[in-house]
Amino acid sequence: MKVLIAVSVLLFSGIGFSQTSETLKSGIFGGNGTNAPKVQLNEDHTFHYLDKTNPRVPIEFNGTWSFNEGKLQLITPKQVSRKAMTHFKVVRNGQCIRAKKGFAFYTLCIC
Repeated sequence: MKVLIAVSVLLFSGIGFSQTSETLKSGIFGGNGTNAPKVQLNEDHTFHYLDKTNPRVPIEFNGTWSFNEGKLQLITPKQVSRKAMTHFKVVRNGQCIRAKKGFAFYTLCIC
């Protein structure tokens, strides 16, 4: 009986953790940079980031990006503000990237 319970727990615990392989598409994610951050991913693994949601402290920088296991990381120069979003989760079959900045959650999609 104990073996049956242990086996059923192992089987049902794996159901919620099925892995989905997300792909990432290059392009422009987000808005114009003023109303929402804008991330432009190029096919040569370079990017341009623009965030003017706070007009007093605009954030703009370039760098390279990497994609691994459904997560996007923007590799930036050291002098970039800590307020910039550099870690994203890829969702909706690579059409959108999702991140958290302070208390705000952003989902930036290819338009």
